[in-house]
Parts: sequence; structure tokens; C-alpha cells
Amino acid sequence: MKKLTKNTKTLIYSAAGLLLLVAAFIVLLVTQVPEEDEPPPPPEDNSHLIFADLSPLDVASISVKNADAEYTIEQIKDEVFDIEALLSAPRNNDRLRDAARYMATLRARQIVEENETDFDKYGLGGSAIEVAVVFKNGEKQEYLIGDKTPTTEDMTYVRIKGDSTVYAVWSYYVNFTRGDLSSFVSLELTEEHQAAGSPTVEKLSVQRKGQETYLFEAIPPLGENDVMTSFNQHKVVSPVQAELGYFEAERIIFGLFGLRAMEVYHLGEELPDDEIAGLNEPTAVVEMTVGKDDTELIIGNPIYETITGVGDNNIDIVTGYYCVFSAYPDVVFIISVDFLPWLNFDIERLMATGFHMPNILHVGALVIQTPAHDLSFTFTGDTYTEQYFLDGELQEALRFKSLYQYVIAASAEALFKGDPEAVKDMPLLASYTFSYRENFNRPDDVVEFYDSGDRRIVIAFNGEPRFTCRAMYATRLEQNLDAYLKGEEIILSW
Repeated sequence: MKKLTKNTKTLIYSAAGLLLLVAAFIVLLVTQVPEEDEPPPPPEDNSHLIFADLSPLDVASISVKNADAEYTIEQIKDEVFDIEALLSAPRNNDRLRDAARYMATLRARQIVEENETDFDKYGLGGSAIEVAVVFKNGEKQEYLIGDKTPTTEDMTYVRIKGDSTVYAVWSYYVNFTRGDLSSFVSLELTEEHQAAGSPTVEKLSVQRKGQETYLFEAIPPLGENDVMTSFNQHKVVSPVQAELGYFEAERIIFGLFGLRAMEVYHLGEELPDDEIAGLNEPTAVVEMTVGKDDTELIIGNPIYETITGVGDNNIDIVTGYYCVFSAYPDVVFIISVDFLPWLNFDIERLMATGFHMPNILHVGALVIQTPAHDLSFTFTGDTYTEQYFLDGELQEALRFKSLYQYVIAASAEALFKGDPEAVKDMPLLASYTFSYRENFNRPDDVVEFYDSGDRRIVIAFNGEPRFTCRAMYATRLEQNLDAYLKGEEIILSW
């Protein structure tokens, strides 16, 4: 028997493999599941079941009249469709485009009845939805849309107006004709912050009923002669002053980006009864300035959902609020509480703990005073030539930077809410005086630490009591100053 050569074996194996691939491909074709909302069309030889076989470009308008609304979808430019009655509402362009696509390719699944006279039993009598499609070539087709069929397949009864034949079409073709105009309103009100190009929120104000109005501002970028005192991007300027931690405050500052609604409550030029929506006396108002653009969100009354509790005790929880967004003044949306972070924020949770952290290369001198120490440091040079002196004596740079790191780590753990006049009578535990280099046009900054008597420290910035922190910070400061002078380790925790 003649032996197979290596090439012959390879050819046989390759042919066998190809047969397996072909067989697998045939199986896939036979078993492939169509997309859930678009079952396969009827065979092309059933041409009598095809009502239209065009493209959305060929559709000039679609007029719909149902129990809830009467409107017309028009093609305003190539494959861009609109409904004038939507007023300022954001458009759900995908749904509008799909409506045109379905009417341009409408076809029946099967004939249900010919020469029918009792249309009411199919919902095709007086209660039928009326649809008129006008094509750019001047042709017009009118349909009546009836009830869903009682079959397991999702189909709907349809007939051509004036004709006695009842058809069953896949429901996805005609579902857009049901309901009112709100189904064509987009619930995505704004882009995500990054998708919008990450613009700077320059100002934000939050007014809450019965509470103080909070004003937030962006910290401007550093100029050539500005001192860098923090790494933060925003600050609260009223009713308190503090810088904001980026991650903690992100939802408050950027919350009007990526804004989503749950549903449309009202669409029209006249707003609904204020007693229901509460828009006349809102729960909160959020105003944002980005560049030259101002936007506003008015948050009205809450919407409650009753949850069955233990026994007969039911619990009412707030799931959303009636809201009006300034970009779409003709629409009242219902927005989930998950997208309304301004209602219950706590300013202390948003604050940056590091309230004053000057760049060491911007500082020319630092004076540290405590009951036990009075140290005066001077700084010279730049990144490559930096030098630090204590009373004129050159210091080891790395050791001094450890001490400086502890100095600027003073933490704003909470807001000071006491009487500012009372602070004057408290014992002074420590003070820092930062003097800046000549090329920076900035006066000295003074940070003072006062003993409030309850194991807490009041921190005053330039004479104004602003924050509190644990008294252990001042205790560790004294220990670190002793350690520094003795050449021992600086401990950064307290």
C-alpha cells in the first residue's frame, strides 16, 4: 500500500476541516435567532402582504390620530424627523427615525380575514388608530391599527382604510402609534460631563426651601505670579468658605451633566396645577454657569411610593420629584432622587481636608510659633537649587520637607459653628505665618490653632475662625518640632 505524503495528509485534513466548518455554518443559518424586536419578514413571494418596500428617505410625513393625541411626523431633512407639537422638548430621534423606517417597510405576517364586515371585534372600527403615510413621490397610504392578536406571537390587527381585509402585522411595526407625544420625548436631558468635553463649571448655586443658599465657584487656574495653595478645583464661598474635595463634591458640581428623567409628567406651554407639581414654591433650585451659558433645574414636589411594611404599617418613600429644566421649559419631567444629589448634601462631607497647602517653591519664609518653640525658616532656590535655613543655618532638605509636610497637613475635619468672638479668649496652641517670594504678589497667610477645651482645636485662617480638628494635631506638632531639632524622625500621623 502506497504511503501518504506529508502534503497529501495536510490536504485531506484541510478538506475535512473545511467540511466541518461548512456544516457548522449551515447549522448556524438554520438555528439563528432573529433580533427580539424584529422577527423575519414573510417570504418575498407573498408580495400581496407587502404594503411598502421603500426607505425612510422616501417618507414625507406620518400623521397619527389615537385616543390620546393627534400629531404629524415630518421629515425636515434627510432622515431627520420631527414633530412640531413637541415644542421645546428634547427629541427621541431614534424613535422618530424608527417610525419612518417601519412605515417605509410595512408588511403583514398573514391575512386574518377577507371581506370582513365586523371590524369592531379586531379593534378596527371606531376605536382604531388612524395612520396616514405620505411619500415623497406623492403616494399616500392610510391604515387603521387595532388590537393585539390573542396569539402567543406579538402581532397587531391592521387594515388598509377602505378595504375589508384584516391583516396581522408584527407589533413592533406599529407600536409607535400608541400613546401620546411623550413617547417621542428623550429622557436623556444632558450629556455626561466628559462627553460634553469636560467644561469647567464656573458657578453653581443651590437654593433649598427653608435653608441657606450655597454658592460654589471654580478655583481659577494659576497665573504666572499666583501662589499654588491647593490641588482642588472648586470652593464654597457662601454661607461658609472652604475648598471642596474633587471626588466628594463631584456629584454636586457636575450633577447637571448626565441628567436623566424617569418619565414625562406634562408636555405643553402651560404648566400643570402648581399644587400638584410644586413648581411655584420649589423644594430646590439649582443654577449652573458654564462659559456664557446658564442652566437651571427647578425641583418641585416629591412623589411618594407606598411600601408595605410589617403588619398594617405602610411606609411612604420618596422616589422622585417633579422638575423643570431650563433648556426644555415646556416639559415637566419626573426625575429620580438618584439624580438629585443637591437635596440632602452635607457641606462638611464635601470639604477638602487640606485647606491650605502652599507649594514649597512658592514660599519664601515660614515662622512656626508654639508655647515651647519659635522657629523662623527661610527658603531659597528652585527645584534644582532649593535650600532651607533655620535662623540663617542651612538645613538638610529632606528632613525639613518632612516637617513642612506635617505643617501643611493640618486638617479641616469640620466647620467651626461657634461664636467667633469666643475664640479670642481661647489659648493659642500654635501659629504658622507663610511669607511668599517676591515674584508672587500675595500677602502673608496666617494659620492659628486655638484650644476649644473639648479635645478639639479651632483653626483660624487670616484671623477668621473656619474649621475644627482634633487637639492631637497640636500635641504632635510640639513633638515633631522637638524631634526636628534633635535630628529625630518626624511622625506625620496624629
